[in-house]
Amino acid sequence: MDAGAESIRFLMKEQKLEIPFFQRPYVWKYENAKNLLDDLIRYDGKHFIGSILIKRTINNNKEPYKGLIIDGQQRITTLSILIKVIYEILIEKGSIDTNQTDDIVKFLFYLESDDNSYKVRLTNSFLDIPNYRSIIGEVEKTQIQGFTLLTISSPLKECVLEEINSETEFSEGKNEEKYEERYNSDDNLLKQCYKYYNKRLREMDVESILKLFNKLFDNNNKILVVIGIDTNEQEQEIFDTINSSGMHLSSTDIIKNHLFDNYRKFNLKEEEIYNKYKKTWLETFENDESTNKFWTTEKNVGRNKRDNMELLFQGIGIIKGIYNVEKDTLSELAKKYKEYIDSELSSTDAVDNFIEEIMDYADIYKNAIPTFSNTKHYTFNDTKERLACVMAKSENTTFTPYILYLYKRYNDDPKKLKEKLNAVDTILMHYIISGKSKRNFNKYCPILIDRDKEGEDSLKEYIKSELDNFEELEILNGLKKKNNEEGKLILFWIELYNKSKKEKSLEPKVAIQFAKEIELEHILPQKWYSNKDWLNTPYVDEQGNIIEDSKIGEKERNNKVYSLGNMTILETGLNKQIKNDCFYKKIQGDTKNPGIRANAGTFSIISDFIPNEDTKEEDYIWNEQTISEREKKLGEQILTIWPIIK
Repeated sequence: MDAGAESIRFLMKEQKLEIPFFQRPYVWKYENAKNLLDDLIRYDGKHFIGSILIKRTINNNKEPYKGLIIDGQQRITTLSILIKVIYEILIEKGSIDTNQTDDIVKFLFYLESDDNSYKVRLTNSFLDIPNYRSIIGEVEKTQIQGFTLLTISSPLKECVLEEINSETEFSEGKNEEKYEERYNSDDNLLKQCYKYYNKRLREMDVESILKLFNKLFDNNNKILVVIGIDTNEQEQEIFDTINSSGMHLSSTDIIKNHLFDNYRKFNLKEEEIYNKYKKTWLETFENDESTNKFWTTEKNVGRNKRDNMELLFQGIGIIKGIYNVEKDTLSELAKKYKEYIDSELSSTDAVDNFIEEIMDYADIYKNAIPTFSNTKHYTFNDTKERLACVMAKSENTTFTPYILYLYKRYNDDPKKLKEKLNAVDTILMHYIISGKSKRNFNKYCPILIDRDKEGEDSLKEYIKSELDNFEELEILNGLKKKNNEEGKLILFWIELYNKSKKEKSLEPKVAIQFAKEIELEHILPQKWYSNKDWLNTPYVDEQGNIIEDSKIGEKERNNKVYSLGNMTILETGLNKQIKNDCFYKKIQGDTKNPGIRANAGTFSIISDFIPNEDTKEEDYIWNEQTISEREKKLGEQILTIWPIIK
């Protein structure tokens, strides 16, 4: 790797510059184009405009090397459009000499050695090529008295100038919002950039434009940092190290580029490659805004956030043995795929089959595997939805590769798929309930996949011996302290399990939203010490024996607040109304606000701790003993719903 500050003349040293064939298209909008020009004008062309990361490659057919622009495509493209506009205006005004014209020609074009013709130096991503080249034009040679005069054509110029003249409402600071909206909504942002720079520069005097031009092409004006890497260096690792733009170079972008670029080894034409890309990758991952939004949506994975597309490709990598979760880091994901593509995909058919396999898994991930939603109504017997909820609320995506594998393998056997997913749900719930660390979950998926292929006995043996080797007491002890999210999740599914057992076949299934319809309530308030009734409630141990020492009693009571036995779920809004009231008022409510009893018909889980309606107020008791008793009852239910694997 080499890096250093450079003037824009560095582009003249590069034979060919190419934005990877399937890189994201030009996306800079009005604000980006405006800020670049504003800064260059403000600082007389001396403004530092960012870094460019170039990967230099040598083609197998011994063509001159080309530089792949891994980062910086937007600013290089925008800068070249600006320089083209400067050229056109100075030509019009007769204010440019031969040396200056040659500089611009060398900046925008390179000389092809075979036929001594000029080619556009920058090759954009496939979708942008026609629009970009219609702006940059072509070099035309004219012989005058034995000398070759170079000029650059302007295919879009007249059309754009007509549009500018018809759009008289815009000037800087006037109707700018309306103009920006129209600019940003155009499908051809390259043309909008070209038109905008024509608008702005044609309002300037020739001397100011010449001054900007001369500063830009001043060899001592170091406005870029250029980082060059060799073909064997990993672009993502370097990008992540030097990245100053705040944009993340996705590992899946690198995989995509390398995968489709691999077709070139088999002499496929660019149009053929693009058609394959269009029918597969583009259709699956980039077809429209909603599709793109799904794949770029991030999920919490431990302390990090990762988008759906990266999770998908890590999952596929684990299933196929491309990626080793115990040895490889996430930053190496693209590298491992590239190694696989280079070593295993030795024909067009092999590439086709691999892409088709990726598309199959993508379809499963997006359309078959449910995603959690706060507003979705859940029923216990829908195992797929239940598991999606449990994984989302526990922020656990570790089993994604195994689940992908299960959906694909057992697609034609719904009963078997449900059985397998139930096992994953049970494993996760045992960890959530017990509080046991899930730190080493990464290593399980490849083994689960291998064991599943070996057969049921092998799979069950592994789960019992390595993954779910819990004792009942270990799970039950976890109920003694649960945070709000864990408590709500466990009680939510206990409630839905109870409802599923009471449903009659002819009655509609009872479904509940996870977040919009329920909230967690601590029966003994978290701030119990702020209410005199709770302060006057004697401290007791789990057997009901009075605790005389107030410090020991306070400690025991504080611990019991976070026992699952002290938690319930209520309809949204009721939690705030009952606040920190004493047990009797919480249950009964008052003339202004309903109490917990008002929810007894909605949630069966409430009926196991509220007294009968004819119970006297003095017999309403909620203390350390009653919390422990309810904790045990809930524990029995839990082991029925999520039994120990034997």
